[in-house]
Amino acid sequence: MNNSIKDSREISGSSTKINGESSYLNESAVNTAALAVFFKAAGDPLRLDILRVLQHNAYGVLELGEIFETKQSGMSHHLKVLANAGLVVSRREGNTIFYRRSPLPLKSAMQELHRNLFLTIDSTEIAFDLIQRIKLVNLERTQASREFFEQNTGKFNANQDLIASYKQYGQIITEFLDSTS
Repeated sequence: MNNSIKDSREISGSSTKINGESSYLNESAVNTAALAVFFKAAGDPLRLDILRVLQHNAYGVLELGEIFETKQSGMSHHLKVLANAGLVVSRREGNTIFYRRSPLPLKSAMQELHRNLFLTIDSTEIAFDLIQRIKLVNLERTQASREFFEQNTGKFNANQDLIASYKQYGQIITEFLDSTS
């Protein structure tokens, strides 16, 4: 089998991850397969908009679907392409997976390309309708968080000593709050 075909299959397949990073991020030399994966991810306007929106915040698949008015399955596909290219990373919180832009690779021949893509994307304006939907998603998050804490305040107070007793942190927190007001 031709090495370039093999390389392309390895990079675009499930073996692209090494310690949670795309394999090309660990390579010292650029190869055409790595470039193809990178440019495939960067070659779609929706994926570029996703990267732009993820500049300052992490969002779940459903939230991104709401922001971009896209079905969950379609959004998941775009996020997978971006993840395979090393442009986004994910973290799980409960049942939700949040995506954010990946940090720049430190030891990669692709570092400059990665940096320049983000700089270029960040110099573009986010469309007004996207900004409005981002605000709506952030408002929904705020409301859900507020409701959660209002509904569970009693539980927190009842279980507070299971985490750490007030004696361990009370004075320090009081002093800190006094010094900031």
